[in-house]
Amino acid sequence: MEKRFTQKDMERYWAPIGAVKGNPDNHFREATEQEDEMEWDQYDKMLPGQKNMCGFDLILAERKRQFSEEGFDENHDSKRSQITLKIAAHCYLLADGPESPMPHEWPWGTIWWKPKGKLRNVTRAGALYLAAADRVEHGEKDALGIWKIEAKMLRDNAFCCGHIIDKMQGRR
Repeated sequence: MEKRFTQKDMERYWAPIGAVKGNPDNHFREATEQEDEMEWDQYDKMLPGQKNMCGFDLILAERKRQFSEEGFDENHDSKRSQITLKIAAHCYLLADGPESPMPHEWPWGTIWWKPKGKLRNVTRAGALYLAAADRVEHGEKDALGIWKIEAKMLRDNAFCCGHIIDKMQGRR
C-alpha cells in the first residue's frame, strides 16, 4: 500500500533535510517539459522501464546499481562515516542540475561531484541516505539505542526523496 503524506508529516520529515518549515518545495524550481523528457530518456538508458517505477523503487534501483556497477557496497560504505554519506545526500538533494556548483560542504574530492538532472540528483540523494542508514545499522551500537533513531531518520529522508520523485513524475 502506498504511503500518503499529510502536510504535518511533510513538515516533520522534511526538517532533517533542510527545507523551510511549512514549504518543503522551497528550493526546487519546476523543470520544463523538455528538460523532464530529456532526463527521462537519459535515465531510461540506465534503468530500463523506470518510467513505471515509483520514486522509492527508483531509489532502490539506484542503490542496487551502486552496488553492482560502482562497487559501493557495505564494505565500501563502512570506510565512510554516516555523516559523510548524509552530507553527500544533502548536497545532491539541493543540486538543481548538471551545472550546479560543488557545495563547500561536499565531503569528497571534485572528481566525485557529478550532478545530473534534478530527478537523477534526488534519486542519488535517496540512495545515499539509504547507504548512510545501512552504515549506521552495521556500525557500533550505543546502549541507549540512538543508532536506531538515526537509521530511521535516514530512511525517512530516503522515503521523502521518493515522495519528491513521485511529485516530479506527477504522482501524488
